[in-house]
Amino acid sequence: MSAFHFQADPLESSGRGHVVVPADMKDKAQLLVFLQRALALPDYFGQNWDALEECLLDFERLKREPVILVNQDIPLHGKPEDQRLYLQILASAALVSDRLQVIFPDRCRREIEKILQER
Repeated sequence: MSAFHFQADPLESSGRGHVVVPADMKDKAQLLVFLQRALALPDYFGQNWDALEECLLDFERLKREPVILVNQDIPLHGKPEDQRLYLQILASAALVSDRLQVIFPDRCRREIEKILQER
């Protein structure tokens, strides 16, 4: 089972519960602020990768409304370590929760696989 879903045009299926991550998010702080606001993460969210992972994993425990996180591309271009961490966090949260679905464009599939295989 894949943690991510891939679609030719992820924006075609946008609707209730969908959060669209804007294209060309190049800054970690900008991405984390966007996710905090868009996902209504708690005030104590610490603006770091560990805090994001903890909050996403809490979706299941808190019985939050399901969220579909639609990525228009792979954020943080040019920052491979941050990209890998972002993808790993999304993958682990999506695999353990039926309240989080993560979508990327089909054109990103190979690059995501490559990023996740690198250490």
